[in-house]
Amino acid sequence: MPYPSFEQYNQAFQVHARLLADPELKSGTVTTTGLGLPLAISGGFALTYTIRSGQKKYAVRCFHRASKALERRYSAISKRLSSLHSPYFLDFQFQPKGISVDGSSYPVVKMAWAQGETLGEFLESNYANPSALSKLSTAIGSMAGYLEREKIAHGDIQTGNLMVSGGGSVIQLIDYDGMYVEEIKDLGSAELGQVNFQHPLRKVSNPFAPTIDRFSFIALSLALKALQADKSLWAKTSSEVDAVLFRANDFIDPGSSSVFALLSANSLLALDAKHFASVCKSSVEKVPSLSDFLAGRNLPTVEVKLAGTSAANYQKPGYIGAYAVLSAYLCLSGV
Repeated sequence: MPYPSFEQYNQAFQVHARLLADPELKSGTVTTTGLGLPLAISGGFALTYTIRSGQKKYAVRCFHRASKALERRYSAISKRLSSLHSPYFLDFQFQPKGISVDGSSYPVVKMAWAQGETLGEFLESNYANPSALSKLSTAIGSMAGYLEREKIAHGDIQTGNLMVSGGGSVIQLIDYDGMYVEEIKDLGSAELGQVNFQHPLRKVSNPFAPTIDRFSFIALSLALKALQADKSLWAKTSSEVDAVLFRANDFIDPGSSSVFALLSANSLLALDAKHFASVCKSSVEKVPSLSDFLAGRNLPTVEVKLAGTSAANYQKPGYIGAYAVLSAYLCLSGV
């Protein structure tokens, strides 16, 4: 079905007390811009508004573009997460008739506001703090193990979707658009994840299974271990909020990657770098769990020479950005 436009939603949120179905949201206050208009953050197929109700703060997502079986997908994810009562997930409710716009009802997602800061922000301030990195590594390992046991997956594990608090000891996931739960396995993947944390073949094979987070957890875990061993790697690899040590190009050709070469030159990291290079050059299906990777179990056997330079006849791929880039020319010309 067609969803309301940005303008229609903005008009609705100016009188949200009349048009939202949820009593807590109806009684809350919508965050506004300097002009007094509802502040909306636009995403791929949803707009997110912020509502404060008493001491609580919520993100309210309204859909403006159809996604593959959107309502069934969100309903299943909401039901599964509610059954878990897990501290890794925020209070998340899919409301099929959450808002009325021009006389018709449309779904919304009501999500509690996360505490702390994003993983990217946390690492920018703490990449040289061994204690914080140790706590964070333990927390990420625990989360990865929990998702494995529950046979669910987030689908886009990256620095912007992990919220960190407690000095690195507490982490929570946000943005559940691409989650895998058993009930919707037939729907396929709704997204591919941020490329600086994804297997280089994910886009090609587009898997949708409880194992799709494995590569991301390994990449993050190895990056944190490397920074604990040598904090100068943050600057040497031009790390930032959207890329921690590695970037998509490193995964495509670890043999020519300067990052892999730096890790392989460190005796504390060399074996892990070798194993991770093998994971990068194998199929998505052969990526081991984080616990197996750390224990050296079920690893792919592909041999990769981490020379840091390309073979003479090898043509390196062009730069791959973390996010899609639109052509300004095409946008202005209406193409």
